[in-house]
Amino acid sequence: MVEEVKRLLRLLTPIDWLAAGVVLVGLLIALVLDDAAVRLIGVSIALLGALAFFLLISQRLSEESLYSPTLRSQAEQLKTTIRQEPRSTRLIFDDFAETFASTDPTSAPPTASETPPLEEFVEDTSSVRIVGRRPRRSTPAPPAAPSAPTTSPAAEPPAARLRAVTLPEFVLTPSSAPPSEPRHAFHALLDRILTFVRAIVPSQTAALFWLDSERGLLVLECWQSEHPELFRSEQRTFPLGRDVVSQIVLDGRAEIVTELQPSAEVELLPYYRQSAGTSSFVGVPILLHARPVGVLCLDSPHAQAYTAMTVSLLGHVVLLISGLLQSYIQHYELFQQSRLWEYARSLWKLSTEPEETFPEQLLSLWAELLPAPVLVLCLYSQHQRQWRITALRAPHSWHHLRSVPCRLEQTLLGEALYSGHVQQWDGRSQPHRLHPQEPPALEAHTAYVIPLCSATHAYGALYCETPEPLLPKELELAETFGLWSGSLLEHRYWDELLRGGLWFQSTSGIWTQEGFRYRIAEELERAHLLGTDATLCALRLDRYGVLSTIALPRLRELLLTHVLPILRTHLRGCDVVGYLSEDTLGILLPGTELTQSHLWAEKVRKQIATTLFVFEQHRMSTTVSIGLTTLRQHRSREEVLRAVLTALEKAAQKGNTVIPYA
Repeated sequence: MVEEVKRLLRLLTPIDWLAAGVVLVGLLIALVLDDAAVRLIGVSIALLGALAFFLLISQRLSEESLYSPTLRSQAEQLKTTIRQEPRSTRLIFDDFAETFASTDPTSAPPTASETPPLEEFVEDTSSVRIVGRRPRRSTPAPPAAPSAPTTSPAAEPPAARLRAVTLPEFVLTPSSAPPSEPRHAFHALLDRILTFVRAIVPSQTAALFWLDSERGLLVLECWQSEHPELFRSEQRTFPLGRDVVSQIVLDGRAEIVTELQPSAEVELLPYYRQSAGTSSFVGVPILLHARPVGVLCLDSPHAQAYTAMTVSLLGHVVLLISGLLQSYIQHYELFQQSRLWEYARSLWKLSTEPEETFPEQLLSLWAELLPAPVLVLCLYSQHQRQWRITALRAPHSWHHLRSVPCRLEQTLLGEALYSGHVQQWDGRSQPHRLHPQEPPALEAHTAYVIPLCSATHAYGALYCETPEPLLPKELELAETFGLWSGSLLEHRYWDELLRGGLWFQSTSGIWTQEGFRYRIAEELERAHLLGTDATLCALRLDRYGVLSTIALPRLRELLLTHVLPILRTHLRGCDVVGYLSEDTLGILLPGTELTQSHLWAEKVRKQIATTLFVFEQHRMSTTVSIGLTTLRQHRSREEVLRAVLTALEKAAQKGNTVIPYA
């Protein structure tokens, strides 16, 4: 009744008071004066004033009733338990998890219902389709009776705690990635949600915590406070205890604490250094798949600042947060997978990288995937039959170990290669990490050895020192990339063995390095036994201008597509063409003296220099340098190769010239 009177008084305006005054004047005339005619006039004045007052009030009441929103939070009826404690009063909402978990779309299976067919028709003069006409049948649902609060003694047995969901480690740990990374975007979004909550709910501090159930910790995600000097912002983790925040996230029940005494404030609210004058507190658990994973809490210096309506409103806020959390977890996993595939594409581009630059290029990819102050790459050398440090990105104290052989005995490297799994160094299992002369590990850093293994063999390992221990997701990512790196190394290993065992390339019609060396030895023995002449020519493209920047595979392609066709026009049937090295062609001319070979090489050189070809959409020409030597003046194949390469180097210094070995 009192609320209705207050509401009516708020609706009155000055003109309404004027109408009420007219009614009072009319009543005064009718009651005080003796003349009947005057009293009748007074009654008429009172009736007219009352009619005007009624018309004004009724119009204003109808205007106010046009929009009377019903908040969704008003419909939530939560079962509450009041617990009176010596230094505070706690209002516990027992069915909070059940109430708000039921509205989570991920916890309710989808239901399908068949819609009965309806007779329908469309009028020609209207764009509205009329489905059917039938009388409206609606049965209003009876209003639900609110449950009365029940008071229970303090010795009430604790409620059964809900089983917690373990959050991924990347949610609990801040990311060092750039701001475009999903972790930063998620944190910024949660911070804006806290700003929104503080705008609609009066509070001096709002904070959001995650539950780390494996370590028994509360992890602070974000906070906002009017007293930042009193907030423990430097302490990101809080051990679970008897404080009210821990009880909310463990029990999965929302709580309101009122009449909070200053002596109990620091004990019940762990995020304050000292008392901040808090009188009221509200906290609601954040649910994921109907299990508590965090808590959203607010406090206020005003007594009785929070009610059941506040808990219901915050319940819908945490529903939004749980949806964002689930979306972020999926987004993060997709982001990691996309990064891994990008690195995989870059990794397989290294399959044709020259042996001299391959280790540095591989280490560069690892440095992008796993930023660390110390990165050391150790690979197996097939030619030297040993494990060697082939590339490193580390402080100067590591540089003396470049190209140094590594030991597998009593080292973390050997343990990782034998097991095929990532190993973390603790200083107890193995005395050394890579080498007995290695520098000590950086202070407050964690050392790992990641094996580069295929499905059957180990081909290398990566040693790294990180400022923070790697997260499980990062370890899984590194192990997967190590497996792909091992597959690439295996591909290069078998490719090298295949090239070493293949003597003749049928596709290009020239001999490989091993096959051509065999033909040189064969022709050298024939020249000494039969006393015939034979000349060996070494031909290489002059690398200047655009050709100085192209990669070796592209240079070999240019030798095969431009130089070799011109060369074949000057060859006899008994002449032999093969590779002396990756970028050098060798031509064996049996039965040809050095003078004749010199003239022949000049013809080839001039024709190549005057022939145009298309390179990267440009018409251009190139030159070659040629070195010559006769076979009879040498006793072994190694002497022949050394002599012809010496002549070639002298010719390459001048450029576009032919020089015989003297």
